Amino acid sequence: MFYSTIITFYLFAALDKLNVTLVTNDDGWKITVTDQLLTELAKDPLLRLSGVAPKKIPELLAWAEKLNIELSFPDPLAGFDKNEIVSFLPDKLDIDVLIIHSYGIGLGKQAQVIKKNKKCKWVHVVHTISEELAKFGKEDIGAQDVQIELCESADMIIAIGPKVAETYRNYLAFSGKHVFDLTPGVSHDLIDVRPVVEHGVIFRIMVSATYYEKYFKAKGLDIAAKAINWLKDTSYRIFFLVTPDEEPKELESRLKGLLGHKQFIVKQFQKNAENWKKLLCQVQLAILPSRAEGFGTSMLPALSADVPVLIGANTGLGMAVKELSGGPEYIIDSDEPEVWAKKIKEVREKGEGRCSEDAKKLRKEYMKNYSKTKQCHTLVEKMLGMFPDKQGRLGNSAEHVEDVNTMNASYSEFGFQEREVFSALEQGNKTGAMAQPVQKIGVKKTFPSETTV
Repeated sequence: MFYSTIITFYLFAALDKLNVTLVTNDDGWKITVTDQLLTELAKDPLLRLSGVAPKKIPELLAWAEKLNIELSFPDPLAGFDKNEIVSFLPDKLDIDVLIIHSYGIGLGKQAQVIKKNKKCKWVHVVHTISEELAKFGKEDIGAQDVQIELCESADMIIAIGPKVAETYRNYLAFSGKHVFDLTPGVSHDLIDVRPVVEHGVIFRIMVSATYYEKYFKAKGLDIAAKAINWLKDTSYRIFFLVTPDEEPKELESRLKGLLGHKQFIVKQFQKNAENWKKLLCQVQLAILPSRAEGFGTSMLPALSADVPVLIGANTGLGMAVKELSGGPEYIIDSDEPEVWAKKIKEVREKGEGRCSEDAKKLRKEYMKNYSKTKQCHTLVEKMLGMFPDKQGRLGNSAEHVEDVNTMNASYSEFGFQEREVFSALEQGNKTGAMAQPVQKIGVKKTFPSETTV
């Protein structure tokens, strides 16, 4: 057993891996998509992950170390902002596949410089539809044209969720570019954290109000406030969640004209697992009343924790949930506060017990249909397909690993018990969520059911 494990360890270390690098700004490293995507990709032994961030942040460094991601930081350059600086990567950084998040015109364009300098493939990740958001706020409508040009230049496009994917497939139909739909999944850390307890006199609701200054109308924050006001019942209370960097008073002043100040709280909220666990145990409902939203990842914690949800139809999450057999009843295809108010009242009248059972069924069906593991496995196959020569060498390596698997079996004949080999990233985190055995290369992958949690 000992010798077979050592042999397998060195064999994995010697594999001709695909070098995948994520480049984004500080905000991009904090988002749900980055966390889920890199956590899944880190499990694949055929990949070597690295990342580029504008500056060193302790939490980011600790997270990257846990996943065995090598982080690089550009040298400071006078006159360049935090987005522009990531165009210039260290010479020593070896990249096969560049993944870059793209928002508006500020982030994403840097890939043009990086691809030219590094001679790598470019995977462009799109999250929003600027053309649509411009109808409701301060979004630059010209940003959409820039995004389409960038997508046309990229080697592959990842769209976050079915709504953005469908839109960009339409934009790029003439070019024939492939658009990969990556639908974010649930957070396993938040499953079963919420006890089923009947609410008291107060019925508490949460809604994401992040970046409200720019997206107040697009997020439907006025719809949420007016819906609660329409109910004419002061026992309904609503939390508007903003980032720790956002000023609550400006949003409070805008909401006071729509809803009595005793019925709402603008809450600065630091997103992490512990804070989510506490908040999700306090609320009875989460709503996403957006008039337009690319996906709506702010609702995933509630969905993960079996909190009842109501979701606007013109969102990526709404489109994804509507495809589930039990999904349509949670979707509201209206911007009218009265419609939302009546649905909110229906949820309350159901009672906590029944609502929790329904929410759990919805979460399990969502997990089954939108498995992060399966999606990322398919994504890796797509990336490997861009390197036919390297794919062949990886195939040869797979045969060698299969030989070692045969050797492991022969050791067991002499009384040694075969043990699963853990990758380097899991050696340092066996007690965490990442402690999973390395997939045996050359054997058809199977995925554990995600509905049994």
